[in-house]
Order: sequence, then structure tokens, then C-alpha cells
Amino acid sequence: WWFYRLQPQFWLCLLLALAFAALVNLNPGSIDAQPEKALLLRHSMLLMSIQPLLLAVLAPLAFCRDGQHGISALIDVSAQSLRQRLAVRATGLWLTAMAMQLIFLVMVALVMSKGLADSSCIWRWSLILLLVQQVPAITLLVALFLWLSRHSQSPLALYLQGAGIWLGYMLLAAATGSPLMANSQSISPLLSQLMLYLDLYALSPLLAQLQQQGAMPAGLLQLEMTFWLNRLLVVSIAAWLCWRALRPGTSALPQPEQRRRTLSMRSAAQSAAANVLLQNQTQGQYQPCPPGALTFWPVFRGLIQLQWQQLCWQRSTLLALLALCGLIFSEVYTGLGYAEHFSQLLPNS
Repeated sequence: WWFYRLQPQFWLCLLLALAFAALVNLNPGSIDAQPEKALLLRHSMLLMSIQPLLLAVLAPLAFCRDGQHGISALIDVSAQSLRQRLAVRATGLWLTAMAMQLIFLVMVALVMSKGLADSSCIWRWSLILLLVQQVPAITLLVALFLWLSRHSQSPLALYLQGAGIWLGYMLLAAATGSPLMANSQSISPLLSQLMLYLDLYALSPLLAQLQQQGAMPAGLLQLEMTFWLNRLLVVSIAAWLCWRALRPGTSALPQPEQRRRTLSMRSAAQSAAANVLLQNQTQGQYQPCPPGALTFWPVFRGLIQLQWQQLCWQRSTLLALLALCGLIFSEVYTGLGYAEHFSQLLPNS
């Protein structure tokens, strides 16, 4: 907390997350005969749309700050071991995410209990969802960022992982006909069946039980075995990732001695590359051109071609285009058989 509270990035993320949660809960809508279902959807929406991005922004502050500020060698010789440092930082990140989730929980429960004669069920189910849905999901997300930070000290990798989790779950929710995604329908029964066990946020098994029984279970003991298998799988994967990340000797990052050797070899390679580049330049790779010989359209066409080549060959650009194509395909394909109220798919004439 003493470290995070001094980071402007932390406060900016906090304000943006609270603003988004307030906008989501600004209009609670009509509470139907199943307020527990509306509560489940509201908690799941905040969990899936905020936590992956929030953790992706805060994870570099927790795991990559030593390398970013060039003090890795100083931190390595401290009395605290690498495993202890990673455990403390992962715990701090998990506590920060859980504190944000508690704020969301209170906010949603207050909004959903407004206008109800007996709001005890809202608060009881909010606590149940916190324990069995949100805590395992946030634990797995933190474990994923911890594991990736042991293999890459680049903040961009953590950002891409958070964006991939966020967008990937939205695509899966649209492909399985989740009520969180408007106008979506299931495209494969096999995929819907797999999501009962692989759903990170356990929304699919809860909605399946609600559809079968017609009402939410009264307590934890009434939850089906599919839900508990889903939670057991999520917790097991989180524990395995933490074990892999905290196990000594498994990191792909260089140790202090190896880091010094790598830096010396890299500097030698950079100097050699600079000499080769200087030789190429002196051999006439770049020919002088007087200003009078320049024409507008060839230069402009060359600049446009250079910019397009630099843009299209960036890996982040290709990943963003691929994700955009997947999102458009999912939205269009899952909405082919959907028609608004008082509308029809096939015309009369």
C-alpha cells in the first residue's frame, strides 16, 4: 500500500474503475422475480470487464519496476530472497484487486437492494459470490500475471495478456450465448458444455443450474457438482502457476552474473552493428540529393509506403487487427438469428 499510494497510475486506475462501475450501476433497471439472477449478472459484468484490465495496469508496477528503473542488481543483493519478494508483491496485488472488488460488491448490493422489502438475500448472495466466484477468479488472474512476469520483464507483455483475457472471455461469452452479451446465441453445444468447466468466472454453471431449476440455489450446499469442479480447476491452475513462478531456477530471466555477461555481449554486438552500419553508409547506401531535385509526389508516396510498412509489421498491430476481426465475427455470427421485438427475420414479400 505504501508503494501503490505514491503511484499516480494507481489512483488513475482507481478513479476510472469506480467511474465505470458507477455508470454500470447508475440505472439498475427493473428487478424481476429473480433478483439473485440480476445480482449475478451485475457482479459478473463488473468482474469480467474491470479486473483483467485493472490487474494488467497494476502488474507492471508490482513485478517489473526493478528492471524498469535499473535497480535489479541492487535488489538482488538484499536480505529478502526472490521468492519472498515475489510472494509479497503478488499478495499486495491480490489485496488491491480484492479491495476494489469489495467496493464494487457494496456498490452493487446497495443499488440492487433499493426498493426491496427484504434485502437480506441480496447481501447474502453478494457474500457467496465473493467467496466462490470472485476470489478464485482474481487469484487465477494474479497467478497468470505473476507467472508471465517471471518469463518477461516487459510491461507490454503484461498489457497484452490482460487485454487478451478481457477480449477472449467476451468472445467466448458471445459464442456461448451468455446474457452478458446482448443479442448473442450459442454457436456450438460442445463449446457451451466445455464452458461449464472452463469458465473463469463460473457464470456458465450458475446460469445452467438456474435454467434447470428455475431459481437460484438457497446456499452453497445446493450448488451442483459442475460448479465445484469448475472452481476446483481454477484454484488448481492458480496454485500450479504460483508454484511454477516461485520455484527457484525456473525463471527465464537472467541471474545477476548472467545479466552482466548478457549486457557486455549486447554492448559488443551493438558496437559491431554500428560499425557495419557506418561502413554501409560510407559505401553510398544514402546518396546526397540536392533540394532542387526533389519532387513532391515521389517523396510523399515513399513516406506513406514507409509508414504503412512500419505499421503493418508491428506485432501489436497485427494482434489488434486479429482481435478486432474475431470480435466482429463473433458479434455478427451470433446475431444472425436474432430479431428485435415486433420484428421478423424473413420478410412477408
